[in-house]
Amino acid sequence: MAIAYLTYDRQDMAFANYGPFWRQMRKLCVMKLFSRKRAESWDSVRDEVDSMIKTTAASSGCPVNIGELVFGLTHDIIHRAAFGSISHDGKEEFISILQEYTKLFGAFNMADFVPWLGFIDLAGLNTRLPKARARLTRNNIKAIIMDVMFGGTETVASAIEWALTELMHTPESLKRVQQELVDVVGLDRRVEESDFEKLTYFRCVIKEVLRLHPPIPLLLHQSSEATEVAGYHIPKGTRVMVNGYAVNRDKSAWENPNTFNPSRFLQNGAPDFKGSNYEFIPFGSGRRSCPGMQLGLYAMEMAVAHLLHSFTWQLPDGMKPSEIDMTDVFGLTAPKAIRLVAVPTPRLLCPLY
Repeated sequence: MAIAYLTYDRQDMAFANYGPFWRQMRKLCVMKLFSRKRAESWDSVRDEVDSMIKTTAASSGCPVNIGELVFGLTHDIIHRAAFGSISHDGKEEFISILQEYTKLFGAFNMADFVPWLGFIDLAGLNTRLPKARARLTRNNIKAIIMDVMFGGTETVASAIEWALTELMHTPESLKRVQQELVDVVGLDRRVEESDFEKLTYFRCVIKEVLRLHPPIPLLLHQSSEATEVAGYHIPKGTRVMVNGYAVNRDKSAWENPNTFNPSRFLQNGAPDFKGSNYEFIPFGSGRRSCPGMQLGLYAMEMAVAHLLHSFTWQLPDGMKPSEIDMTDVFGLTAPKAIRLVAVPTPRLLCPLY
């Protein structure tokens, strides 16, 4: 219900019904907007990461709200990608709109499960949905723009925050990945795109974060043809919800599935997230997989690598790693329930801030 309303009856790319319109939008996004080659050609990602590092360095020795920091980063990156420039006018209001969209997209509604009970509105969506959509002006209500802004802001910011959270919750992993950055990059220069191929353990960290905290935990759409599953007849057009969160933590596929262990991806034959290994689907699979995967990964890798390479991180007020709150808010995305706050200390040997 919320998805259909906020996407103007699915006139977007992410939730559009399969057909000529969806194929055209998918091709546009994959080939022109979100390709890895195009992402690497965007100075916007590097510029905004540099700006984030400077902001963080200015707060050296003081607690920094990581969640707010990276949400601002991803907003600015995607805003420049969507509109060609960055403007801080109305930024806070626009971020609040995106956050409200996130809550509404993932809100429980009886009609999503039993359509004829749509008159039951436990979450108050019938009142909140018109207000949320009305807050957007005529010039930016195009559903495809909301796909870009929502899909590239909330999801990437959540993944970056979870990466820092899991590493600070597991100090031995944090120490290992930071040492790898020193060994490969050193402390006299910044991380470059060409370094990522050599950062083996770092890339395992990224994969493990995406396994435990997929950007979109519930993959929503519908069956394109009638089929049978476990003896049940599933008609064409049936609403289907794939629990990617549960798939990525399946005990039959993963050893100690709820434990953060990047080293599991160092093993030969470890699954990848390209969509062909169905025990690991943080970006979905097949034709409906996330078209922004390459751009999202690029932004996530750049942000996490620079934050880990440029600073040492400590918890505030003598907090122990075991005391970090690890709960999430489950909806269309699954961000941390309580923002991560940590204290940065610059560790590079050159004045790069």
